[in-house]
Amino acid sequence: MQFAARRRRLDLVWTRHQRTQRNTGRGNGWATSKDRRVTSRRTLFLPALAGAFATTLAAPPQRKYKFGGPMTRPDRDVLARLVSGLRQIRDPDQRSQALTLFAARAGRRQQGELMVVGRAVNGGDISFKIADLTPEVEATLVDQLWAEAIPSGLDPLGWVGGAWGSKKDYNTRRSQFWRVIRSVSRSIIPEAQPTDWYSHIIWTNLYKVSPHKTGNPSGHLLRNQFATCVDLLSTEIKLWNPRRILFLTGHGWARPFLDKLGCPVSVGKDSPIEATALLDHVPIIVAPHPQGKPEKPLAAAIIARFQSLNTTA
Repeated sequence: MQFAARRRRLDLVWTRHQRTQRNTGRGNGWATSKDRRVTSRRTLFLPALAGAFATTLAAPPQRKYKFGGPMTRPDRDVLARLVSGLRQIRDPDQRSQALTLFAARAGRRQQGELMVVGRAVNGGDISFKIADLTPEVEATLVDQLWAEAIPSGLDPLGWVGGAWGSKKDYNTRRSQFWRVIRSVSRSIIPEAQPTDWYSHIIWTNLYKVSPHKTGNPSGHLLRNQFATCVDLLSTEIKLWNPRRILFLTGHGWARPFLDKLGCPVSVGKDSPIEATALLDHVPIIVAPHPQGKPEKPLAAAIIARFQSLNTTA
């Protein structure tokens, strides 16, 4: 009973914290100076309160970051450089488009067994426009992103399980992307259970800036962020040092990144697996994005190929 009560209180605290972040914005999502003063007091107090409740829960130990704790993650500085570089875009249509920003997430129980790489996040809560970017706005944007990517006392990938079967908002159970990840993670990670498989993986995307509502970045936006996103992916791999990497992107999306990372790539033939690679003895599988693909054969092929690569590596 005490455990359940604490869990409910923690959920309530985090819900109020998120509502505060959403509701204090003006115009393009940025708070006025008065709102920022009020929000800053709340954002300092509420995560600390949530963390105090969370310490009473029996959370498993997390794998320590190679370069320190979450607030010193090296990808934060690279993300800040990415956002600042967007100001170089001069096209009026691009500058007025509502965009969102993504940072990699690591489940609380992950031990580096599997990193999953997607193309770009399909919409997000954070919204900004390139035309509105200033150094102050950029700093606020990265802070907001970090509060979302590393929620105090909560699993950064807990939303995947929370939205599984949801009838109100986005339902992760209806996503072929997440269903394939569920099948693969449960097969190759011994500790992954039906109720917490998402907590055992690391999730990132090739491109970190995409349209706010939905869809992949345009060609112009892809080209503008490519070089920095390569640096980000390299930093994330060094940070978490995964034992396996799965690109659910398709070979065309993955190949430019793999070439820049210096990976020898072997292109697949007559298989759902489009390519395999090695990065410092870490096996990499490149598979198509699962949407519209035969799901079970794809997951089975990924599992079998990882098993064979682990045997031969």
